[in-house]
Formats: sequence, structure tokens, C-alpha cells
Amino acid sequence: MRCRSWSQPWHAMRPDIARPATLVWLAAGLNGCWTSELLEAPLVLAGGLASPDVLTAISRDQLAVVTQAGVFQVGLDGTVSALDKRIPRAIAAHPDRLYLLIDDTVHSRPPADGGPLKQAGVQDMTAWCDGQVMLLTTDKLILWNPGEGSSQPWTTAPPASLRIAVGTAEGCESALVGTSDGAILQVTVHGATPLATGIAPIHSVSSDGLGRVWALHGRPTALSEIRDGNVHTLTDHLGDSVDLFVLPAPAGNAQHAYITDPAGSVDMVQLPSVKEPASP
Repeated sequence: MRCRSWSQPWHAMRPDIARPATLVWLAAGLNGCWTSELLEAPLVLAGGLASPDVLTAISRDQLAVVTQAGVFQVGLDGTVSALDKRIPRAIAAHPDRLYLLIDDTVHSRPPADGGPLKQAGVQDMTAWCDGQVMLLTTDKLILWNPGEGSSQPWTTAPPASLRIAVGTAEGCESALVGTSDGAILQVTVHGATPLATGIAPIHSVSSDGLGRVWALHGRPTALSEIRDGNVHTLTDHLGDSVDLFVLPAPAGNAQHAYITDPAGSVDMVQLPSVKEPASP
């Protein structure tokens, strides 16, 4: 991991990536990184990736990242290794399995007992409770059980739905959905509740282990907490970043967001504690 230098334009500083944030140090000069610039820019976790796009966590210390050269495993120690040569449109993962959306089919690696799922109109997907996967389509949310090979509608999708993540309710009782017109909603089987509006484009949404909602949005890209109907921006130094995944941590440990930058990197940003919320 290394610091960035402000001697270059932001888009030229980012050789590594993210859909999913840890301690941020910026190289303000030749002698290293300064604590006064904490949380102002992400720390590069891994670089040299070919246009990284979507990502997810496959364990507490490993990420799966889709690039133009296939899917790569990125460790939180910065190590990178190839996982799959295919280039899926979306991915999700449980500790023992990776799911890849290729065209209109969701494949499992290793193969699930129920086989792949063919489903038209899938926009995004996320790992769900009990080994299941939640699919977001153009008109509904579908719960898929890979082990049984069964799927069933869960609820109606909000109009213009684009991105999905597990919501803040316990036991996978809710999903977070980001729309193409700039809204973030908490969705349950009973309906959808708007959390924020007017922040298009929304690149990704995620929740953390403390019940907070995070969004990657705007141009240039910003990372913000969605709280009490307001958008509290943590950092807007994210260039063209496209995906976000917040890796939940045990109570008392720091929460981190992992962000992909198509310039070639996976980055980390440390999130504030509950006592230190992102500024309005």
C-alpha cells in the first residue's frame, strides 16, 4: 500500500481499485504522508489492474474484483491473483462461493448443486442470508437459492432500479436500492422508503456493520453517508471511481470502504466511527 502524490491530476494518481475504505495518507511532499489529510483521499490497496469495475468481498480479508482481464482476487494485504477469465456484469459472493452474472445467466464458482440460473433483466445482485442471492431486475427483486436451484419473487423493484446491497435491517429484512434518477431507497417486502434523492448518478450503495448507509455517487465521484434524509459527504476526491463495498468489521474495529477506480486500482477509505459522523 502506498500514498498518492498531489503533483499529478487526480485521475492520473489512481493505479488500483474498488463497489464497495481505510486509513488515508496523502503524499503532500517528497518526505511522505501527512496526518492532516486523513480521510481526504483513499489509500491504494492494489494497482496495475485493467479497468477495474465491480467488486465484492469473498471473505474478511479478500475481495473479488472484475476487470477487463477477468476476475481477480485482491487481498487486504495488497496481493493480487487471478480467479476467473470471464468478465461478468455483476458479482456476489458467500465465503465458499462466487457468483458471476454473464449475459442473462448467473453462474456459480464452484458450480452450485442447483446449476446456473437464467434470468432476464438482471441489473445487479448481492449475497443474502442463508446462502441465498438477491437479484435486482428491471421490475422485481428475486431471491435465488443456488443450492436448491429455486428462485422466487421477493418484492417489486422501485422504478429505474440500478444497484442493490443488503439493507440495514437485521436478518436480511431489507435491501438498499440505488436508482438511475438519483434516489436511494430501503426496500422490504412491504414497500420502499426513500432515504435520499437527487444525487445522480449513483454508482453503488452499501451498508456497514454499524447500520449506516453509504453511497458512491456524482461526478467527480464522492463517498457519502446517507443519514436522516441528508447526504453527508466523507470525501469527494474519488475521480471516476465506480464501485463500493463496505466490509463489516467486528464491534470496536474500524470500518473500511473498498472502492474501484477504472484507472487501475482498488482503494481503501477508513470510515468514521459512530461518534465521528461524516460532515454534512
